[in-house]
Amino acid sequence: TTFGLILEDTSEDGAVWTVERLQIALSRDEGRVDRVCAGIATYPSHGLRSDEIVQRAQQALARACSATAAGGLGPVEVASVDPH
Repeated sequence: TTFGLILEDTSEDGAVWTVERLQIALSRDEGRVDRVCAGIATYPSHGLRSDEIVQRAQQALARACSATAAGGLGPVEVASVDPH
């Protein structure tokens, strides 16, 4: 299952913090959730248009989902910054 969160006025660090808190909350219900991966992209760091931001978030999520679990509920990946 994939879902998205839009966090208004939230920095990269704030988004990572939010996902980590979500992972902690979900981990308390043992057996229901095995893995929570996240891909984060923010405005304007990762794009100026919504389609750019969503695309970069999806790319970050794909990297997170393909990563080998190293403990915890899953990796949190931040989008790459476009060098242009």
